[in-house]
Amino acid sequence: MNDNNSCKNDSCKIVTPEQFTPEHLVYLNDFKKSLETISAQSNIIFGAKDVNSKHITATNAYAKIVGLNNGNDVSARLDKEMPCEGTAQYADCYVREDLSLINSLDPEKNLSVLNVHHYSDGLKARLFKKHLLYHKQSNSILGTIYSGFDLKFKDILNIIPSYIMKFSSRSLPIGKQKLINDIELTDYEQEICFLLILNWEFKQIANFMNETRPMRNNRTADTIIKKKNYICEKLNLPSTNVGDLQDFLVSIGFHNSMPTSFYNRIVGSTIL
Repeated sequence: MNDNNSCKNDSCKIVTPEQFTPEHLVYLNDFKKSLETISAQSNIIFGAKDVNSKHITATNAYAKIVGLNNGNDVSARLDKEMPCEGTAQYADCYVREDLSLINSLDPEKNLSVLNVHHYSDGLKARLFKKHLLYHKQSNSILGTIYSGFDLKFKDILNIIPSYIMKFSSRSLPIGKQKLINDIELTDYEQEICFLLILNWEFKQIANFMNETRPMRNNRTADTIIKKKNYICEKLNLPSTNVGDLQDFLVSIGFHNSMPTSFYNRIVGSTIL
């Protein structure tokens, strides 16, 4: 596997596949064998690319989210050549991220990248960690290594800088309305419902909405309480109790998917 010890920036070499030595090839072959073992024992999203951002190898778990069957199918492909349209759409972003690592000539440097888009297994938010594929013996950079894992909505809110949310909320349109028992809820109403299911407090929701959906007058906890009451009446619930609203939303499976409008604010590939 990768040895991530540091070296002097001015002495590291960037090595293209055409320049691989027998020693490099042995190292990469061992790396591939390690990933085959990982694939057989887990569902870890993991892989490596060369300095041209062409995939060298990956686990089966990664292959499946980009529309392929196993890790061997990923080899020798660029991201823009993946069957998964979401991955192909943001391929240029991934190349820029890879190059920023490679050109740093620093084996200790790493990137955390939030990818939110449609994968072969649906609309997902995934955090990818990237660092250099470094061959210590020859002091060579052979490419990049990536690993990824799924994020839940509350995790996304914890890692996204507030300026990303502010910027995106002003630049992207509001999505389509959703029907609940033949009753339309706006995106704003859906978002409040989703946050209530997560047991957010009214003040917490108000602060979040002031950041993501700014308006002339800031919302308060009372603003959200009134909107909650309105939603309960709109859905013809027997009371405006927040517990009754939560129970109803869970009973119809509302908690199983995040409102698309949340994803729309952060869709794409963002370096954190």
